[in-house]
Amino acid sequence: MEQYKPNFVRVYGKSIEALDFQSPVRTFLTKKSMKSLRADSDLKTVALHHLIRLKDRKNAEEINAMDKHFKDTNYEPDPDRVKKYVHLIREASIDEIRKHDVILCTTAVGSNPKILEACSIHQVRMVFL
Repeated sequence: MEQYKPNFVRVYGKSIEALDFQSPVRTFLTKKSMKSLRADSDLKTVALHHLIRLKDRKNAEEINAMDKHFKDTNYEPDPDRVKKYVHLIREASIDEIRKHDVILCTTAVGSNPKILEACSIHQVRMVFL
């Protein structure tokens, strides 16, 4: 009998994502809040905001180009481009989440619309390690 090994994705909140991929989208980061915010470096390879930017992913090329544009323009607000960026991130996230068996996230992030849209939730269980 073959052993089943579920694949998983770690979904972080917008504030933690913004530490790795800054954009003109408002995240309410302060110097004080940034001191305690950290993504687990061991989970970087399964973090949703990194996975959607991998070369072989559906919208990765466009997302990476927009990340570069925002950086090159010093994150100046551009409402049309930001709207498109948010839509791309959402679509890429939903597509990526659907490829995984297990979603690791906090309770607050678990109610994120992109997670709810990506999967039909039959049971939610909080596990404390």
